[in-house]
Amino acid sequence: MYRLSLLFLLFISVNALGQVNKPKAPKCKSVQRAISKENYATYYPKLLTRFLNSDKTLTLKEKRLLYYGFVFQKEFKNDRNKAYKDSLRIFFTMKNLTDLDAEKIILFSDSILAVNPFNLRALNYREYAFEHTKEQERIKNVIFRINAVLEAILSSGHGLSTDYPFYVIRESDEYAVIDALGFYFGGKHEKVDGKYDYLSLEKNDKGIDGMYFYVNTCKKK
Repeated sequence: MYRLSLLFLLFISVNALGQVNKPKAPKCKSVQRAISKENYATYYPKLLTRFLNSDKTLTLKEKRLLYYGFVFQKEFKNDRNKAYKDSLRIFFTMKNLTDLDAEKIILFSDSILAVNPFNLRALNYREYAFEHTKEQERIKNVIFRINAVLEAILSSGHGLSTDYPFYVIRESDEYAVIDALGFYFGGKHEKVDGKYDYLSLEKNDKGIDGMYFYVNTCKKK
């Protein structure tokens, strides 16, 4: 399977598993308050426009507001693109893409990202297509978006215990994070203490058996 770019794999290896700063779990009320006021610089539509334009001045705080604030947007509830997601999986089994294949990936990912701009799988596929078409500017833009989502998630925890799990807004993001960190899913996905997700990892040189996640959609808040 195609792996995510070395650019942010290097970022993650330095900042995620060995981060010095204490991880910070998202707080639903604070997030909702920050993105709801039209006169705020952190008003959600303003942040989203900057994200889609690959605005490199976005701070980590703003990236966190974008990712975790998405649960308060109507698009979060309407993310229904299973047909497109299933169609995309076919392409990763191919050894060589054709120009037509790349075009299809871009079209399918467009449909997914239109309602969920933070879908890491779709962004990953999209970079794959742009690598084939050698569109350097579009590659840079999609890598920026992938990095922004991952930075938000990785700032929430280190994933090595239930004390500091990675906070994600969808279960599918759990697998995408594992992929991005350069690990392979070990086949076991189970609940711990009724609320944390534990995903086992295949044997790796870091000696990590598995990672903990917490799906936070702010519904209980």
